[in-house]
Amino acid sequence: MQLRFSPHWNKVRDRGKGAFLWLSRLFEGRAPHGHLAPSDVLKSRRWPLFIFNLLFSSLIAWIIVCDGPKVRTLPQLQAGEIAEQTVYSPISAEVEPRELSAKNRDELYRKVAPVFDYDDTAIAIWLQNWSQAFIAVRLKFFSDNSPRIPQIQLMDRVGEIIQKETGQTLISSDLLYLTRNHFSKELESAFSELVKPLLGRLIAEVDLFPSYYSTGIIVRQINMGLNETLVNDVSRIWSLDHAKQLVVNVASQRKSESQKRIGTLVQALIIPNLKFNPEMTDRRVNNALGRKETPLVSVKKNQILLRMGDRVSEHQLELIEALRAATSRIAYIKRFLLATLILSLFFLTLFYLDLTRKSFLRLSLKNGLVFAFTTAATLLSIKFTLPYLQLVLAPLHIRTGAEYFMPVAAGAVLVQLLLGRELAFTFALLVAVSAAMVVERNLYYAVWVFAVSAMAVQSLGACKQRTDLYKCGAWSGLVGAVLVGAFD
Repeated sequence: MQLRFSPHWNKVRDRGKGAFLWLSRLFEGRAPHGHLAPSDVLKSRRWPLFIFNLLFSSLIAWIIVCDGPKVRTLPQLQAGEIAEQTVYSPISAEVEPRELSAKNRDELYRKVAPVFDYDDTAIAIWLQNWSQAFIAVRLKFFSDNSPRIPQIQLMDRVGEIIQKETGQTLISSDLLYLTRNHFSKELESAFSELVKPLLGRLIAEVDLFPSYYSTGIIVRQINMGLNETLVNDVSRIWSLDHAKQLVVNVASQRKSESQKRIGTLVQALIIPNLKFNPEMTDRRVNNALGRKETPLVSVKKNQILLRMGDRVSEHQLELIEALRAATSRIAYIKRFLLATLILSLFFLTLFYLDLTRKSFLRLSLKNGLVFAFTTAATLLSIKFTLPYLQLVLAPLHIRTGAEYFMPVAAGAVLVQLLLGRELAFTFALLVAVSAAMVVERNLYYAVWVFAVSAMAVQSLGACKQRTDLYKCGAWSGLVGAVLVGAFD
């Protein structure tokens, strides 16, 4: 049965064929009417090839910079508030923090995280010193062989021993109470039991939250090679008053009156283990003021910037605002234009490598469009299929490397079957570079894509029978598996 079209559609079809024929002759370096000498063909193709390359580069650049199927938005936040959701980075980028100004040093102090020295052994050593004081006083004054001395003189000498062992002094009422009870082991045990909940806690002299909730603090562990840790949530750090109140509360729950009395004694003696370091803080402020180049902060796509329930710090807010600017419409346009420039120069060099009889310079417009369509389809499949493939592989605990499951060699095989082996190798190199840009400038992925595609082209040969395709897939998969193993 033969389809018949109306005269109007026949006319449109004829005009389309005529236009495509005219473009084909122009693209192939032939005069629209008449003929050109062979030496003039390549010269006449320069501008058509340049325009084709520019359009082709723009298409690939759009695929690279466009948003994938899952677009993450950045919420509006304020410093100090509690995050109502987990915030992820929408792109991979290197962010430059805002320049620091020397005009207002006090304002800079409020923005720079201060440095605190943390002695994780301070409470334990303090408790050990008091245990030694209890033992020393018992052995010297309350053992069976101890001499009997007047009460006032005894208290003075006990106070001297306590000062020597602990570096602290007791008020008269506490010293009298301990002396009358002979610094007993029961009191010493009660002392230790009340202090144990404080071991391992960060205890500062004052409450740090009102002053540093927006900046956090930098904790230097003086007993661990001065390792530094940024603590954003300073509400987790206890103040000395908080620690004292905890000791009093625990002691009040005990039945023994002696344990309650020891609680009052301990809360008066407890010491902090987190102390402000003004010298290191001043040094950091001076470095920030004198710094000419701000360091870049590198973030990856889908990296967690802020967890739900955390308090938003000034640093996190600046990072989120910088990423918001990097994902604006103007930023996308800039990235698109730069990617187009880079790709057009690369493709132009690649297409003008006139090394074989089937180079891109000798393609017809129809074959050139087939080449461009296959390239774009391959990159689009990587761009928009990869996120869903990652979700499928997530239950298998495959968190990274999902891109190595993409059938990138299929495009190279198709180009070889339609356009020949030479252009298939060109396709493999072109897609390798472009695919690496799609997956966040991954050099390993570029090597893998080119090796897999090139092996598929090389092993396919003339493809005279169906088993050639099986052999092609086997060799391509083997090379890909070996490379992934080596990368891992």
